[in-house]
Amino acid sequence: MDTNRGEFQDFHHTIDGVMKKTDRSGIGVEKRQAQPFTREDEGQLWDKVFSIDNAQNLSYAVYFYVSKVFALRASDEHNNLQAEQFVFGTDKEGEFVEFHGRPCKNNQGGFYNSRKVPYKNIRQYSDPSNPRCVVKLLKNYLGLIPSKGAFYRRPLPKKTTTNAIKFSSQKIGINTIRQYTKKMCEIAGIDGYHTGHSGKVTAATSLYKQGFDEQLIKERTGHRSDDGLRAYKRTCSSLQKNVSDALQPPKPPDPNADDEDAAFAFAAASATNVAVISRQPTDTASVEAQVSGDGDKCASDDICISIQKGSKTVTITM
Repeated sequence: MDTNRGEFQDFHHTIDGVMKKTDRSGIGVEKRQAQPFTREDEGQLWDKVFSIDNAQNLSYAVYFYVSKVFALRASDEHNNLQAEQFVFGTDKEGEFVEFHGRPCKNNQGGFYNSRKVPYKNIRQYSDPSNPRCVVKLLKNYLGLIPSKGAFYRRPLPKKTTTNAIKFSSQKIGINTIRQYTKKMCEIAGIDGYHTGHSGKVTAATSLYKQGFDEQLIKERTGHRSDDGLRAYKRTCSSLQKNVSDALQPPKPPDPNADDEDAAFAFAAASATNVAVISRQPTDTASVEAQVSGDGDKCASDDICISIQKGSKTVTITM
C-alpha cells in the first residue's frame, strides 16, 4: 500500500484508526505461525510413520526431509519438483546430493530477476554413520521412480510376491501433497500447529539454534533479506527458558547447604575468573576468605579456590 498518495490520505487515516481500535481490543494481535518440528517430533515420526519398507511411509519421509533439508515452502514448490533437480556426486568431503532450484514464489525468474537472484543450489552431504541419512533416503527413493519427470509419484501397495516397494507413474496431486503434514502428525500423535511451511521453519530454527551465521542460513532457505529469514526463525522453548533463567531474581542462600557448597556457590556468583587450585578430600571443612594482592597459595591437603575480581584475589580455603 502506497501511504504517500495524497488522494487516499483520508482512507488511510480511517483504516489506521480502525486497526488501532482492533489492536487495543486484542483482535488479530496474536499471529498464528507454523511451528517447527522438534528433535522429539522427528523421533516420533521415525517410530510411527517413516519407513523404507513401505511406499507410503517412504513418500512421507522423503517429503519431510526435502522440506526440511532444502527448505521448500508449502505445496507450490513440492508440486513442481522434478526428479532431475536432484543430482548425486562425491568430493573430498564425501558423497552428497545436490538440489538445483527452479523458479518459485520468492524467485520467479524472468528478465528482471533471473540474473540478479540465483536459484537455490544446495549440497547436502551424507552421514555414513547414520542409517537414516538423507542422501541414502533420497537415493533409495529416486531409484524407485523414473529418472525424469515429476518427483512425487503415487505410492502403490505391496501386491507382488517379493513385496517390493513400487510407485505408480502417476504424479501425486497437489491436494494430496497439501495433506501430507497433517496426516503425518495425526499418525505420529504430534500436537501443535504444523503446516506445509513447518519444514522450512524447522530448517531456519534448527540452524539458528545451533549458532550458524545468518548468511549460511539464507543460502539454505533461499531468503534474500534478513527480515525475510527472521520471519521463519522461531525461538525454541529451551532458548526461551535460558532467557527466563537469566532474568530471574538471585536465589536466596540455601540454609541446608554445607560450607563446601556455599564456597563454590559464592565463587560461581561473585567472580569474573575462578580457578580451582586444588581439591583434596577432607573429613571436615572450614571456610576462610583472604583478600591479598599476591594470590596466597594454600596447603596441599586443603580445598582451595582462587577468585580474581578486578585487582584483588580472594582465596577460599576449606
